[in-house]
Amino acid sequence: MFLYAVDVACSVQILLLNNIDELYEHIDRTQLTADLGGNLQYDHQQWIQHRAVRHFFLLPSNYLCHLMRQSGYQNRKNTR
Repeated sequence: MFLYAVDVACSVQILLLNNIDELYEHIDRTQLTADLGGNLQYDHQQWIQHRAVRHFFLLPSNYLCHLMRQSGYQNRKNTR
């Protein structure tokens, strides 16, 4: 097993909680799924389908942007 140390400034706050009630002090139950005592409706299969559609659309778009940057294209507004 290899462990890598990364020396990067990070502004993420990490909280160690002792119980689920402490979680509710920081995150509203409407943002938590039922397994954590919340009421957020979550369907993993639906999420995967959404991500797949998004990826299918964004991949060609990102590639086109990459090609445009490589060719020296710059987004310029018409200044008439």
